[in-house]
Amino acid sequence: WILGKQKEQSATSPSSSLPRHPDNKPPSVRSEMRDIMRDRMALTLGALMIVTSLVANIADFQLDLSLQRFYANDSQGMLAFLGTFQIYVGIAAVLVQFLFTNRVLERFGLVVGLLLLPLAIGGGSLVFLVSAGALWAMALPRGTDMTLRFTVNDASLNVLFLPIRESLRKRVKSTLDGVIKPPIMALLGLFFLLFLQSNDQVGVQAADVLPWSVVILVLVAVWVLLVLRTRKQYEAALVASIKGNRLAFEQTTFDIKDETTVKLIIRQLTEESSNPLGVIHTLEMLKPSEAMDWHPYILPLLEHPVPEA
Repeated sequence: WILGKQKEQSATSPSSSLPRHPDNKPPSVRSEMRDIMRDRMALTLGALMIVTSLVANIADFQLDLSLQRFYANDSQGMLAFLGTFQIYVGIAAVLVQFLFTNRVLERFGLVVGLLLLPLAIGGGSLVFLVSAGALWAMALPRGTDMTLRFTVNDASLNVLFLPIRESLRKRVKSTLDGVIKPPIMALLGLFFLLFLQSNDQVGVQAADVLPWSVVILVLVAVWVLLVLRTRKQYEAALVASIKGNRLAFEQTTFDIKDETTVKLIIRQLTEESSNPLGVIHTLEMLKPSEAMDWHPYILPLLEHPVPEA
């Protein structure tokens, strides 16, 4: 309500002397979904985001079931475990963000950055399954998710949005987060609720918790396949964006430092000598990018046969 009032006051304020342009009519949800379905990169990104959310929510639910199993009659013990768990996971996430995220992307590229989370969650679920739901192993899937999802994985996922055309890039994430994921998560929550009702009488047993690890492992396999598919799609889309003069670093909100993107851009600089316009466009594109030192690759272009380059 407050924001609405402020918007009305701003719209009627005489302080602005700039000419006003009528707002374009926002696209409908149906048209946005149609655009996403037509863009292979956006479609794969949507599938990745949905699978990630499914795995995270199932791992969280599995941890809740395990806590009910081991601490059914010990509420203080449950609180102590959760508090300790949150502290250590928070510390681990901070260390990963500051010490490993950039290094992983710079040295190993997008694929490794995107595979770390599913492989870590899959490994934790496998250990939990092999240990028959041991107390010490119950938090591994959720702990690895909370440590890596908002650090290495999010940084890698953001880079994948780079080659998507700007008009669609702004809408893909909001459409997926606001339109697609909520109904899927609601159905998953309903399934959890129905599952819990069948366990009200006897309490949570190991047989109620362990099958969720199998579900996670199946989703992790799908996740890995999507990541491997994304690599080729990303490279093709990025090269097409560079050649089509559709790529601009000033439109991004993240640093381009990952090995995959840097290698492709360097290739455009060094292997496009027969296409001086491509070289010039790439040079113009790199001006706002301060995350990488491009000088070793730009200096040889001082001897380019085309004076403009």
